[in-house]
Amino acid sequence: MDSEILTRWTAIITNLAVLVGLAFVVLEFRNSTRAFEAERIESLVQGMSDVNSIILSDREFAELFYKAYEDPK
Repeated sequence: MDSEILTRWTAIITNLAVLVGLAFVVLEFRNSTRAFEAERIESLVQGMSDVNSIILSDREFAELFYKAYEDPK
């Protein structure tokens, strides 16, 4: 009878450990997803900043760019 009780407690503790591990994996996945999203947004903003820097560095190019933007044809 004692071995049956010990087996039950061992199974309960093992199952709780698995649940805690799964919760940890879910939290890590969520954090990883958020970090990836932040990286993606930062990359997009940096790209837009680079384009703006190129446009502003050359007046003729800026005029051509804005003309093309106003009338794509």
